[in-house]
Amino acid sequence: MRILQWAFPFLPVQGGREMFVHNLSEALVDHGHQVMVATGTPGEPGGQKYEISRLPIKSPGHPNSLSLRELMASVLALHTNFQFEVVHFHNHASSDIFFLERLLKKAGVPLVQTLHGEAMKIETTENSAARLAWVGHWVDQMVCVSDFVRHSVVSELPEYQGPISTIENGTVRLTKVHPLGNEVLFMGRLASNKGCSSLISALQLVKDRHPDVLLRICGDGPMRSALENLSVRLGLKDNVVFSGWLRGQDLQFAMDSSRMLVVPSAWREPFGLVAIEAMMNARPVIVSDRGGLVETIRDGIDGYIYQPGDIFELAAKIDNLLADKNLARQLGDSGRLRALDKFDMSLTAERYLELYKRAIERKNA
Repeated sequence: MRILQWAFPFLPVQGGREMFVHNLSEALVDHGHQVMVATGTPGEPGGQKYEISRLPIKSPGHPNSLSLRELMASVLALHTNFQFEVVHFHNHASSDIFFLERLLKKAGVPLVQTLHGEAMKIETTENSAARLAWVGHWVDQMVCVSDFVRHSVVSELPEYQGPISTIENGTVRLTKVHPLGNEVLFMGRLASNKGCSSLISALQLVKDRHPDVLLRICGDGPMRSALENLSVRLGLKDNVVFSGWLRGQDLQFAMDSSRMLVVPSAWREPFGLVAIEAMMNARPVIVSDRGGLVETIRDGIDGYIYQPGDIFELAAKIDNLLADKNLARQLGDSGRLRALDKFDMSLTAERYLELYKRAIERKNA
């Protein structure tokens, strides 16, 4: 099968959606299929198993950008050269997407749209329901990364009668994991909605019982300076390390050094890819009770769920895992079994392949 993944943005932009498209494409190739990723993000991740088509998407003031008409012609040229049998969109609703979906639909290409965020976040304007309805009209299959996202679509667009399903994100299967370390790990963009400030505040409480506790923050963003200043004000300068974005062996080393991963999001996370990555590494995960995060772990079995913003509850959960390594190991091992059974990327790829096949069969019926 020849599959086009439509991903704007894409690697080297750091984010859960971008990494998911990369891992899914790799897994589809491992299953014996041809994959091309179409994106407007410049740069090459390097070493990938799939092809990449870098399109100069329209950008105001940029001399080498494509107009919408040129973009459509470029996509049709891709179709002529690659002869893709299905197109898988990973973007929220936009005018360009609407026209492309309509164009490809008329060309007889089955279209799959994965919603990586809740329906009301697809478009911040008041016509979000109309935009979602447009997507639902043209695509052959809508997929949501969690039941939380799917329920938001049903709520936002109750009249939609087309096929819609949930396929949870997957992560790369690991054959070997390292023993637990001692660090508390955060991975993600440093923005206010990620809740990192509450994690740092909770760490101040944890320090009373664990003076040498170390929080490693892997990520970057607009809140970095404010979070660094907060750490200093709370007397945590030696207890918080800002590592920036990490990839490859550096990221794996950070995971190997951790006792646990904390996902303290203040917003409704659509899924939480970092949580299942930690579970695959046999690390217990502490998540806030927001959005799709609560679908990843089981409270008290694979980790803990706490009320967002409650630094006292969060501090108590962190303290439990620092004080009792056997408990942390037990929760981490349980989480790994769950990740292998439910969130293995190879299984996710198989689910998408079945969905692609159904979309093609319906198109040819």
